[in-house]
Amino acid sequence: MSPCVIENKNLASIKRQGDYRSLTTPATVACKPLKIFGAHSLEMNLERKLPARSIATVRNCLVSGQSAALFTRGWLHRATHWAVLPEVSLGNAAGNYAEFFGRHRSGWTFNVNPTLNPQRQVKRGVLIGSRYSFNHFHFVCDTLIRALIADEAAPDTRTWPLVITEGSYQQSQFIRTLFPEREIIVLTSNELILFNELLVPVASSFSPDDPNSARLAVYDVPYIKDLQIRLMGSNPGQVPDPTNILFVKRKFYQAPNGEIARTILNQDEVISFLDGFGAIAISPEEMSFSDQRELFHSANTVVAMAGAALANAVFCRPGTNIIIICQDRNVFPEYFCLMLEELGLRVSVVASKGVQGSSHHPSHLSVIVDIADLRDALNWCNIG
Repeated sequence: MSPCVIENKNLASIKRQGDYRSLTTPATVACKPLKIFGAHSLEMNLERKLPARSIATVRNCLVSGQSAALFTRGWLHRATHWAVLPEVSLGNAAGNYAEFFGRHRSGWTFNVNPTLNPQRQVKRGVLIGSRYSFNHFHFVCDTLIRALIADEAAPDTRTWPLVITEGSYQQSQFIRTLFPEREIIVLTSNELILFNELLVPVASSFSPDDPNSARLAVYDVPYIKDLQIRLMGSNPGQVPDPTNILFVKRKFYQAPNGEIARTILNQDEVISFLDGFGAIAISPEEMSFSDQRELFHSANTVVAMAGAALANAVFCRPGTNIIIICQDRNVFPEYFCLMLEELGLRVSVVASKGVQGSSHHPSHLSVIVDIADLRDALNWCNIG
């Protein structure tokens, strides 16, 4: 069969194939200036514009399991790719899309399945997964919030299956906690599924692949508190055994080219120092949902490198200290602070020297933590 030639359109322009509705969205979100320890040249963007929330229904919609790309078929081997967000428009060569699409003289082709033939057909679904869902922070602050938006904006679809991309076992536990009775459809990375009717909620988020636009990245902060209540329950109870300090370890991944990116190179030294304060070092990705929830809820202080693990702060009690370790330049720790302040947490930053050559990406350098700066941060948290 001949491959389908694909044109790219924004989901907001869908008409014959479905319905689209914009939802009320606050204009901006903001956080306060951060307390920073260590020399740095961080350029903060404390107030960020929120993109419009929306909800759409797409009929006869094909969904790619790899990145939740959406298609509808037309006549004579033609098809449309519906860009849910501007940054996933094909012309932008979005990071998790680019290798799966090829250029055609009059559009695009989908290299993984050029004829766009589905492996199975499903009657209905609510698509909450996205190309970012593999990342735990995006899963918590975007995927789960999409589910809340769908329930609120389209209550008649609350019995429809939730559709997610492949993720960790812990992610499935998060969803089961929020929606214990809902059917969940997991898209495997190599499949294309045809939905007779698909609801597509879109949260107020912007996650650009372009590092030059990273200072504009944002997520739907106004829903964070509601998400916390749903995950913890309105009355999570007393903390039976408070933990003084929780340190989130970073795994060491060495790329074939020798790079060891986005980690703390003197992590053993940091752990040894924090051990003197009774700290517990953990790897959340190796823990169950219930264990993560209990440990983060019991912590008085959490020390973690800027990254996905900070999403677990959704379990923390108001007033908990969060110490973020990050590079001393080319990064934006206030991105995480938007969520942390919304939860009533007390945030500080230890700006650490990036190690040149640890990554080709200027924002993904590994760091070496100055223990004196970390000690100052602990003192600011009234520890030591």
